[in-house]
Amino acid sequence: MKSYRVDCYHLVPEYGKEILARLQGEGWTAYIVGGAVRDLSLGKQEF
Repeated sequence: MKSYRVDCYHLVPEYGKEILARLQGEGWTAYIVGGAVRDLSLGKQEF
C-alpha cells in the first residue's frame, strides 16, 4: 500500500495546531488523517 503526504497544515485551525504541538512536545507523533484531511481540503471546518 502506498502512502501519500498532503501538506494542508496551513488550513488547520489554530486550536488544531495547538493540539498537534502539544502532542509533539510530549514526544508523540501526531497526524491529521482521513476525513479531517478531506474536510480541510473542501473548506469544511465543522470539527
